[in-house]
Amino acid sequence: ALDELQEMMENMRVAQGRGSGGTPGEQSAEDLTETLREQQRLSDEAFQNLQREFNQSQNDQGKSQQGESQQGQSQRGQSGQQQPGNEQADGEKEVGEGRAQNQDEGDLASRQGGLQQQLQDQQNALPQLGGPDGADTNQSLDDARDAMRSAQESLEDGDLAGALGRQSEAMD
Repeated sequence: ALDELQEMMENMRVAQGRGSGGTPGEQSAEDLTETLREQQRLSDEAFQNLQREFNQSQNDQGKSQQGESQQGQSQRGQSGQQQPGNEQADGEKEVGEGRAQNQDEGDLASRQGGLQQQLQDQQNALPQLGGPDGADTNQSLDDARDAMRSAQESLEDGDLAGALGRQSEAMD
């Protein structure tokens, strides 16, 4: 939605035969371009968080399988038991990492909400266009805001994969 809008704004600039003279339309196009860049950065961070979660779950799964293996060895009378203190330290470490991930997602959700508001402000500041181009522009902005709102809700719910899908929709 934002890509389409950016393209329309660029076409209007070319059709009007203006360079970078600082007209309101040109400033709006630049602001929208910056919003699109920020949305891409936010999406990249959400993807990195999703990768961290995946890697953490893989590590946790490996630890669980290793613990089962050690338990089996212990039952057969072999050595290899884990020290009791280490289990508690590992558990505390995992809880701390979980809190950090929740804070990251909360920060991402807050930033996503800020981008949504920024886009709303930019839409309100756009020069009013008549005809089909104006209707297309407003529809693209509405679609982008709706996708951003859904992305924010997904981030608040801890659904990074869902947020990435909505962020992608906002940028299309």
